[in-house]
Amino acid sequence: MSRPHPRLTAHPLPPVAPPPGVRPARHERLVDLAAALLASAGASHAGALAGCHLAVLCQGDHRDVLRFQHAAFLLGARVTRLTPFPALGQRPDDPVRMGVALGRLYDAIECVDQPKAVVAALADAAGVPVFDGLGSDRHETAPLAALLDPEEPEERRREAVLQAALLSALSSGLP
Repeated sequence: MSRPHPRLTAHPLPPVAPPPGVRPARHERLVDLAAALLASAGASHAGALAGCHLAVLCQGDHRDVLRFQHAAFLLGARVTRLTPFPALGQRPDDPVRMGVALGRLYDAIECVDQPKAVVAALADAAGVPVFDGLGSDRHETAPLAALLDPEEPEERRREAVLQAALLSALSSGLP
């Protein structure tokens, strides 16, 4: 049973992609916030996540992890990379116990290339937002970058969408 988190003000991203050509209201808000971040060069939300501690469960360095870290850092969050131990998920209660512990230590958890069952168990137990590859080009929010100003570089647009998702999940008083 997950406990409510005081900083969680938005519902998690919808698990099912909408039909082609239809964007849910949640995605509309992310695009609007990402566009505002781009227009202000991020200055309007610099430090918005100051005091937030985020965990990234990953194996080694790769672009998805670096993208997540950079986007969170620009918003003022601290990011800790954790390497999951190889036995995680071998016992049925391992991800649950880890989720409870990480939920007490961190304000959000990003899982990179972790088994879906482990991510789901962590999300159920942590009581904080748990993302499944938010920094990845395969994440459901990645295509939203194409809806932003085409004059901006692709990587900057993707970063703005990632920041919008983080702000939406972690900040109170934001759309």
